[in-house]
Amino acid sequence: MSNSVTTFLFIKPTLAFACNVKRLIHLMFVPFTMIFMVLLLESRFPLFYLAQTAEIKMEINLYMLFFIGFSFLFVVFSLMLYVQKIIFFGEDIKTKKFFVPFFSKDLFHYVLNASYVFINAFFFALILGVFITSVLNYFLPMSSKINLYRVMATGVLFPYFIIRFSLCLPASCAGEKIRFWTSWRMTRRISPFMALIYGMFLLFPLTFVAIVYAFLGSMIGNESFVFFIVNLASLLSLFFSCVLYASYSAYLYTGILTEK
Repeated sequence: MSNSVTTFLFIKPTLAFACNVKRLIHLMFVPFTMIFMVLLLESRFPLFYLAQTAEIKMEINLYMLFFIGFSFLFVVFSLMLYVQKIIFFGEDIKTKKFFVPFFSKDLFHYVLNASYVFINAFFFALILGVFITSVLNYFLPMSSKINLYRVMATGVLFPYFIIRFSLCLPASCAGEKIRFWTSWRMTRRISPFMALIYGMFLLFPLTFVAIVYAFLGSMIGNESFVFFIVNLASLLSLFFSCVLYASYSAYLYTGILTEK
């Protein structure tokens, strides 16, 4: 798995997996319903509200923020884990009508590995970002903006390290524990192509949402209804992107091990 051709070859089985309508309904119906109910609850207990003080001040409902964040992460990681389990071990769509996210030991280990990837990616992005901006600051003084540039550099580098360390997640699902440096070696020649593919997986659903918004906005005058439909489309696109990412990374990891 050392060239762009073999990397792009895994797009075909990924799309075949993700574009199976019956499988998508099986995978996404319950997660979509769960998050939709969370968003309905948020409309009853708003995330942002005006404080009852002498000054107009916007406050954040921290309980709702935690609940929404926890719900999204739980559903997304459960979905990704289940998708990769299907690819590695086969699917039980015939015995289970819908996939239902639930707490399990496997999910706990999967989330731990995801945290491991994110923490290490942030650490290396921060170190490299500070180093680069410090070198540039030595030759081209940035005065008071140096901290802003460091934050920007860390933000730019963070997705790169996420991609390089990302194979830790499918490995965890397959029952194999690999460290971030192993994932780094596995992706050393294909990371630009992985970034392009992951970017396409994110861009296509967002493009769909933009088309839906433009179409409905020109056809329907009721903005509340348009935003409601667009929010549903955004939610569906989020889950579809998760399915694409999880399935592609599982196929890629399997391909790398097969070639080795």
